[in-house]
Amino acid sequence: MKILITGCTGFIGQQLAKSLLQENHEVTGLTRNKQRAKKKVDLSMDWIETLANATERHYDAIINLAGAPIDRGYWTEKRKQTLLTSRLTTTHAIIEYIKQTPVKPKFLISGSAIGFYGPQPHTTLTENSPTVESFTHQLCQQWEAQALKATNYGIRVCLLRTGVVLGQQGGMLKRLNLPFKLGMGGKLGTGQQWLSWIHIADLIELIKFLLVHPQLSGPINATAPYPVHQANFARQFAQALHRSTWLNLPESVVKLLFGQLGTELLISGQKVVPQQITQAGFEFQYPELSSALKNLVGGS
Repeated sequence: MKILITGCTGFIGQQLAKSLLQENHEVTGLTRNKQRAKKKVDLSMDWIETLANATERHYDAIINLAGAPIDRGYWTEKRKQTLLTSRLTTTHAIIEYIKQTPVKPKFLISGSAIGFYGPQPHTTLTENSPTVESFTHQLCQQWEAQALKATNYGIRVCLLRTGVVLGQQGGMLKRLNLPFKLGMGGKLGTGQQWLSWIHIADLIELIKFLLVHPQLSGPINATAPYPVHQANFARQFAQALHRSTWLNLPESVVKLLFGQLGTELLISGQKVVPQQITQAGFEFQYPELSSALKNLVGGS
C-alpha cells in the first residue's frame, strides 16, 4: 500500500511508520520541515511539506495522527486554541486534498481520543456510549467532525479514539519513569479513577488491522480490554521498577497543579473498552497491564 502519515515524527507515528516499512509498504510523512523530520526519524521514507500541491500523488490510505500533545502544559485559553487548531488545520488540509485529487484514497484513519466521551468515572464506555460535555469532548468532537467530511467523497473513515499509550520511547511511561525510580510515584486523588491504556505494539497492530478490514468504520476505541484503577497502575509500575509508592497527591493538589487538565485527565477517569475491534476478531498481545509492564520495563 501507499500510505500517507501525518504526525509521523511523534511517538506513535514513528513506531507506525517503522512497522509499515518493515512490511514493504510505501510510506510518506507529512511534515512542516523535511530536513528536521529526516534528522528526527531515521527511516528510509518519503517526506512532503504540504498537500496543497500534491494532488498528483496517489495514496491508498491516509493515517492522520497530527496534533499538539494534550497532556502537557496548563490549559489556558491560548493553549486550548493551539490544541484545537493543530488538529483541525491538518485534518482540513487532508479533506481538501481528497476533494481535489482525481485518484482518491480508499480510507482515512483519523486520530481522536477517549476524551471524546468526557469525564465519566462510573460508566463502562463503548463506542456507542453517550458523552458528557467537557473541553476534551469538544476538542475530539470537532476533530472527528472534520475527518468525517471525507465520507462525502466515498472514503471509509475510522476514528481512532486512543487511550493512554504505554511504550518505552515516549508517552506516559517515559515521563513517569524518573519520578517513580526516585520513589515519588503514587495515587492521584483517591486512586480509584479508571485508567484506560494500550501497549504501543497493540496500537500499531490495531491500526494495521483497520487497514485490511473494510467492514470497520466510524469510532474505534483503541484501548486494552482491561482498564485499571490509577492506584493499581501506580502500584504495578512501581513494582516493575522495584520501588514503592508513597507520594500520594490529594485531589485538591492535583487540581491546583494542573487545573482543568488535572480535573479531566487525571482525576475523573474513564473506563473504556474496545468493543468494535474485539467483535471484529482483533487479538491483543498485551490485554492486561501486568503483561504490558513486564514487556516494557520488566519486573513482576
